[in-house]
Amino acid sequence: MIPIKEYSNGMLDTYRAVVIGCSVHAGTVQKEVVDFVKGNLQMLSTKKTVVVINCANQEKYTEYFENAFGKNILSENFSLVYGGFGYYFEKMGFLERTLIKMISKMKENKEFINEKGLRDAAAKLE
Repeated sequence: MIPIKEYSNGMLDTYRAVVIGCSVHAGTVQKEVVDFVKGNLQMLSTKKTVVVINCANQEKYTEYFENAFGKNILSENFSLVYGGFGYYFEKMGFLERTLIKMISKMKENKEFINEKGLRDAAAKLE
């Protein structure tokens, strides 16, 4: 595993597959992930690449991806999967915790992991 902030050109040359995990906040994919994918698209398109999007709104994960990367990026080698989400209120600041509770109507921590989707994504990497 290589954090995107620590990536430098050539680090992925020896790998045949790449998994990129990202979260969505307020409907937007993390800027550092968008910049990484767009800046390395030529290299990533030569490898089996899966982007795992984690967000609370499962129905919109494809829309969030397309808004960040465009509609034409997906291919046989480059795929997308919904990973799930987690709300951990004890890790949030007061404002974020209050907003999430109001919007989501949740009062307690919640986590969902899309195990089937992640297994399917792993199979694509073989």
